[in-house]
Amino acid sequence: MSIVKKFELGAILSMTMGYSCVDDFDKVWKLVWFVCDDNMIGPMGLGMVKDEVKSHLLAIHPELKNVKYQKGKDIHEFVSQQEEKFGSVLPVTKLSVKLPEEYTIKTSSYVPSNDSEVIANLIDGLEYDPSKTDEILARFENLGKSEGLVKRLKPTNKNNK
Repeated sequence: MSIVKKFELGAILSMTMGYSCVDDFDKVWKLVWFVCDDNMIGPMGLGMVKDEVKSHLLAIHPELKNVKYQKGKDIHEFVSQQEEKFGSVLPVTKLSVKLPEEYTIKTSSYVPSNDSEVIANLIDGLEYDPSKTDEILARFENLGKSEGLVKRLKPTNKNNK
């Protein structure tokens, strides 16, 4: 049996995001059965393996970690947009099997990084100068103040005075 099999992006996103992104949920079942190497997993078993499958899929395709669906939007349009970025099918391996190098996705927009490392490097270059506190506060003094009348965000109910 092959260690790498290609699956539709919608099935993979269904597992990584928790939203059904497929027209036929059998595609998701086939993905789970392949990854777990067990075609006896049913609805109750899915609850027990979903986190492990999700972690595995994101480990072999880290570019999908930042893919987020905005609830209420057209799911088919969302999947189409993701397919433009990543392709309509992606290679998948069984649990704890790394994706061979020839299958890794090369996307121009994805740059792997550790956010905390990036932030730490930015902060290292900053210096605090207490003598400039007044100057900085004066620069942003009017930031929260509005000019003119402030409009209500909530309409008032004339009957409840």
